[in-house]
Amino acid sequence: MANRLALDAMQQVPSQQWIHLRYEDIFERPVEMFREAFEQLGVPFTEALQRRCANLQPTSIVRGKPVKQKWKERNAGEVERILPMIRDMQARLGYQED
Repeated sequence: MANRLALDAMQQVPSQQWIHLRYEDIFERPVEMFREAFEQLGVPFTEALQRRCANLQPTSIVRGKPVKQKWKERNAGEVERILPMIRDMQARLGYQED
């Protein structure tokens, strides 16, 4: 529901005021992700910020260290069962089925 509401709101917000961030980018391209967000916000992306983003140690409030696609490994059966229900939302968010 949260994703649906955010995507619906995006239709009402001017594109220059919308920043699309992906959780996976924290692992895959943290410096670039934050640089793009800071630039769009008009906030200087300093050398110190770049160094900090390059050495991020993501944390999690759920079990274990954050790992890309941990939800699939820990709950494979449950995920498989709900895929038909979330397929459209995955596509709207830009995710391809594996």
